[in-house]
Amino acid sequence: MTASLQLSPLKKGPREKSPPVRMLLVEDDEVDRLALLRFVERTKQNYALQIATSLAEARALLAAQSFEIVLLDQHLPDGSSVDLLDAVGTAPVIFITGAESPKLAVRAMKLGASDYLLKDPNRSYLDLLPVAVQRALRQKQTERERAQLQARLCQSQRLEALGTLAGGFAHEFNNLLGIILSNIELSKLDLPAGTEASENLSEALKAGHRARETIQRILAFSQTSAEQRQLIRMEAMVTDALQLLRATLPSTVSIETDFQLRSAKVLVNRTQVQQALANICHNAWQAMPEATGKIRVSESIIQIETGIPHVHPDLLAGRYARLSIADSGSGMDEATLARVLDPFFTTRAPLGQGLGMAMVHGIMTAHNGAVVLESEPGIGTTVHLYFPTCGELEREGEKTRKGSSSGSR
Repeated sequence: MTASLQLSPLKKGPREKSPPVRMLLVEDDEVDRLALLRFVERTKQNYALQIATSLAEARALLAAQSFEIVLLDQHLPDGSSVDLLDAVGTAPVIFITGAESPKLAVRAMKLGASDYLLKDPNRSYLDLLPVAVQRALRQKQTERERAQLQARLCQSQRLEALGTLAGGFAHEFNNLLGIILSNIELSKLDLPAGTEASENLSEALKAGHRARETIQRILAFSQTSAEQRQLIRMEAMVTDALQLLRATLPSTVSIETDFQLRSAKVLVNRTQVQQALANICHNAWQAMPEATGKIRVSESIIQIETGIPHVHPDLLAGRYARLSIADSGSGMDEATLARVLDPFFTTRAPLGQGLGMAMVHGIMTAHNGAVVLESEPGIGTTVHLYFPTCGELEREGEKTRKGSSSGSR
């Protein structure tokens, strides 16, 4: 589902200890190596340091594991460390050398190095190293966030284009279908009840109504109107939806809820949002092995700051109520996750129509919100729905409200 990402619930829990930064030091000089080791030990940063003294050792370590930052001495017994750049991958690289060579610095930077430090007898370059490391890590993090944001923006633009196209087709087809259904009903009036022709027309009428239901789903995907919206607390709306949903889920699926100490008010079309929640929950239980597992619905308040990369390109700066629906299902791989919001994409063909999550996307776009998914095969899927909040938040109790619903009906 980041160093500079300013996304956190207003009520903060205990801070988790961040994992160590995996660092590779490639240095053949023992004195310089010991100086770097002592320096790393004195810093307050949490580093997991691996050491190589030659190109061969460094290549073996890089092939066996990944690193988040690499420090390279220029001259090594078996060659130049510049030749190692092809094996580093995406990790930022800082060159450390005693040779004052601008040409080497330029060559290293062109080949992908993040920085270049010059050794000196007093080893004052060690004072510059923390700044260089942090700058390189921030730069790499920014590049990752930019790539993720670009991917989400492309997906959003693709879905917007599909929504416009689908909406146009659906409106046109709905008009034609209305004429067809009207003529079928008129033809039925001209036929005696119980005849074969009348029964055939009844079946055609049923199929026509099913087609109209499909059209309504497509229209919901491209929905942009703000009709029938009301200001309502998130908890009240979700609780009502889950009470209705409980009867449609297998008894082997349990539902847990976890709402914030302060429940957000959101301006929504209640029916549409409850339909989106139903689609997500039905997808969740269908992804559970033997239809057995748990669905957890939680609310958190998120503040998105201006000018800071965030989780979705369509979200403007401001305060959002995030509704998260997590399941214990089979999860999805990256290829499936990238297409799950596309209309008519389904992993349950021929049973699924592939409109459930596309409808969720359309509903959230119409509410100036967004859908963000996280999934891992074998672990489960979490769907985050972001709603802009309206007005003040209401305090409903002295502690976070939690509840659960067993499978009994």
